[in-house]
Amino acid sequence: MVTLARLWFIGSADVLLLSLQYQFVGAMVIDNFNEGPIVLVDPSHVVQLDLDPEHVAGGAREIHLFEGGISVNAVAGEFAFDTPGYGFTLAYGTYGEPLALEPAAEGHDRIRLTFSEVSVLTPFLGNIYFTSDEGGSSIDWVDGLISLTGSGGILEIPFSNLGIDPTDIRSIVLSLNRFDTLSANTFVLNEIVSAATPLPGDYTRDGLVNDDDFQLWKSQFGKRSLRSSTSLVQILLAADGNENGYVDAADYTYWRDALTATGSGGSVISPAVPEPATGPVAGWLLLGGAVSMCQRRRSH
Repeated sequence: MVTLARLWFIGSADVLLLSLQYQFVGAMVIDNFNEGPIVLVDPSHVVQLDLDPEHVAGGAREIHLFEGGISVNAVAGEFAFDTPGYGFTLAYGTYGEPLALEPAAEGHDRIRLTFSEVSVLTPFLGNIYFTSDEGGSSIDWVDGLISLTGSGGILEIPFSNLGIDPTDIRSIVLSLNRFDTLSANTFVLNEIVSAATPLPGDYTRDGLVNDDDFQLWKSQFGKRSLRSSTSLVQILLAADGNENGYVDAADYTYWRDALTATGSGGSVISPAVPEPATGPVAGWLLLGGAVSMCQRRRSH
């Protein structure tokens, strides 16, 4: 199936028509980057119009690039960003008609961002802005994004953290700015979607609770999505089962209990099930206990 996309470059009267081939995606997609291939070099401001709304919410995507490079690979479904300095904004519902998205009406309770690659070490500012008829909300996503450095992964924003009506989202703007110019900062974003509550313990979001979820927990162990211990939890790492802003031993327990529960219910379970006393996770938990014991001895 073929559709046409119109690109309107701000400050120019040029209109470029592109023929794009896409696959239908049957989810509430905000952007899966299967439409509107483009390559930008700083500084740039572009609005891509007439994109298929099954792939891009509202059929339009607005990009401000301040420094570096941005590309949308519609074949691979990738939004790639690379900068030595200032960043970008990626916006939906800010040009022309507002979005009027109703994800909560579909039974969804969160926004999910999936990254296949992240190497973002030092952004100073980063927010995701949501607006509705009743106001706006700003979510700090910097620490969550930094925690994915070296591996990629999933970040989620529960609607309960937005403070606005999730049945009437009018615009969404992703912003990331003011990097340390001495560091390489890149990431590849694959999709932005609304999603339902995941199965407890399903950290990979594949609909199963198994050893893959343990491996993800292990890779994210010790990471956080909070600026500080006093910050409100706004955005979550996928392996943060109890949603407290940290991936720690409690999230292993959450996964283990879910594994036991789904196992009794007949879900597909990997035969390699690690246990704290004998499996790979033992080292993590024993190390924590040893440190705690040493601290208690020193205090006496």
